[in-house]
Amino acid sequence: MRGLSSRVPFPGEFLLAACLVGLWAPLSQATIGSVSVVSIPETPIEGQNVTFAVVNVTGTIREINWYRGVATDGSTRLFSYFPGNGNPQRNGVQHTGREFGFPNGSLLITRVRPNDSKVYTVMLLMRPKSSLKGSIELQLARSTTTTPPPTTPTTEPPPAKELTKPPLMLGWIVAGVVVGILLSGAVGAVLVYRFVLQKADPGTGMPTRLDPRGKKPPAPKHGDKEPIYETMDSPVESPRVEGKEPPPMSGPLPPLPGPCPGLDTNYMELLRRAESIYAEIKR
Repeated sequence: MRGLSSRVPFPGEFLLAACLVGLWAPLSQATIGSVSVVSIPETPIEGQNVTFAVVNVTGTIREINWYRGVATDGSTRLFSYFPGNGNPQRNGVQHTGREFGFPNGSLLITRVRPNDSKVYTVMLLMRPKSSLKGSIELQLARSTTTTPPPTTPTTEPPPAKELTKPPLMLGWIVAGVVVGILLSGAVGAVLVYRFVLQKADPGTGMPTRLDPRGKKPPAPKHGDKEPIYETMDSPVESPRVEGKEPPPMSGPLPPLPGPCPGLDTNYMELLRRAESIYAEIKR
């Protein structure tokens, strides 16, 4: 009996242990507070830098831990930052080389990518023995270059049809005027030729061409040796008057002169000249 009693603990020890555990649990939960985290800018675009700033932090920060995700363990840790150390940042398994910490607890991510759109959690260990925890979700804005904005139908009236170009109409008008002037000139030339350069023959009524050089019309045709005579009143006979006798002759007429050989020679020379002139006119 003595051996069994020595192995059984005193009931008071259980009560003491239970009290200590009950007091430690509320104290440990009361030391973890919340902290606010804001994104600058609020909705960054792809390729832009974004900063998660921790605000309303009072006290001295002893250690900073950033996690990619809601869980706060080694598999999601980005880095741990120890303010005041020579090499303050200790990178974790989720670090990509684009995440940087600051002594005030903020996180900088450079050249954000679509796969960075996740929840980020920060855990701050304060002095003497308190903790602060906060989370934020990164949301990228839609790029205006990749996705064009939706277009809304417009109610604008259809464009009016193009009118005929004025230069084309002006060209047709000028062409018509030129053609009219040419036709008028042609008609005028025909009229001038008909009424000025031609005249009617009194005997036949047919138009005869005027000689522009002022030449006389050709003489009537005669024989080569046929003399040209002109009808003249006889100087011997006196004209009769009706009802009266002709007056008596004053005396006998003088005898006609005989033939003159010099006169015949001159007459034949004149005939030859007339023949040559007529031949030239016929040409």
